[in-house]
Amino acid sequence: MNKFDYRFEAAPNVKAKTVRYFVYTLLVVLATFSFVYLIHYAGDTLSIDVNKPLREIPTHIVILGLSGMLVALVLIYLIVLWVAKSIFTKFRV
Repeated sequence: MNKFDYRFEAAPNVKAKTVRYFVYTLLVVLATFSFVYLIHYAGDTLSIDVNKPLREIPTHIVILGLSGMLVALVLIYLIVLWVAKSIFTKFRV
């Protein structure tokens, strides 16, 4: 099985390492923005005030919300790593 190396040091040269830094930074910014937007959209859709303190929201809703946020975060970052892998293999960076 051919495993892809995500590390910066695995880049073949200095230019490729710079490209990796730029791509990772861009993807992390997009992933973070997507996560925050998704959480606020889901809270608005479910009629939950996301700016309200957690102690004022029922415990079961908080637990469900935090587990949903964890699943969303994992899925978004899996997609980010998949996109990074495809970019790096396509451009041989």
